[in-house]
Amino acid sequence: MDKNRLLGILGIESGDDLRFFEDFAEIVETEEEIEAAVLAEILAEADMEVFEELCEGYFDELKGFLDDSGGEIRDITDDIKKAICGRSVILREAYDRHELSEAAEALANELIKFRDWYSADGSVVCTSHDTGDTELISVRDAVLSSRLEKLGGESFDFDFGSALLYDFDDYEEPKNNMS
Repeated sequence: MDKNRLLGILGIESGDDLRFFEDFAEIVETEEEIEAAVLAEILAEADMEVFEELCEGYFDELKGFLDDSGGEIRDITDDIKKAICGRSVILREAYDRHELSEAAEALANELIKFRDWYSADGSVVCTSHDTGDTELISVRDAVLSSRLEKLGGESFDFDFGSALLYDFDDYEEPKNNMS
């Protein structure tokens, strides 16, 4: 996918326009394949203070849908939020073109890693309260089902046991670039 296609999916003209909750949600929820390099180009143009607010808002809402699902999945999503927001701080504080490019790429890779985990089929066991039927779905689909349930839809139980695996090994805390 090229930059113009991704901008079209997001409904924006440039990274400067990445300002709304729906924009962040579209990046992480779209089923379209997004290349990290293309996403990095858009992120490098975005206002990172606004992006951090969007990220925090998205994950806070996500946590709200996971409230009844156990502490471990909420803890994982909180750690993911910290990782993504931490990368956005690094990008915001980048002071030259090379550092900006590296920071945008690192943030894009972190978002892609989250998207891959969030949309991985079979990571959540979903059991219908009405029928007792069980199916394996993604975390994203479990959150969607939870949203629909809160709007009066069918009720489900979710087992996030397989979704508790997330690789944080290569994450580094943001460093102060003012040394």
